[in-house]
Amino acid sequence: MLRHLDSGEWEGLKTALIQQNAVNWKYHLAFMETKAAIMFGLWARWISTRKKRQVWLVVFKYYLLLALFLFAPIVFVIDLLFSNLFCQIM
Repeated sequence: MLRHLDSGEWEGLKTALIQQNAVNWKYHLAFMETKAAIMFGLWARWISTRKKRQVWLVVFKYYLLLALFLFAPIVFVIDLLFSNLFCQIM
């Protein structure tokens, strides 16, 4: 990798990184991060329009705990089951 940085030649850097296991892709984290970004945006816009923001921030805090520790594992398992099922069919 240092050779690529020193020379400024980026051709083959991706292949070298993959061969050295420098990239560790965790599908479930990327999947949840995508969904969380969407939901956070929706909540943020909705809370910003409310008069009693402090109350809704408390509601969001508990929703976040439920989403992280209850809903996320369930959604991940369902996604895992369906993605494996459709991969086997195709």
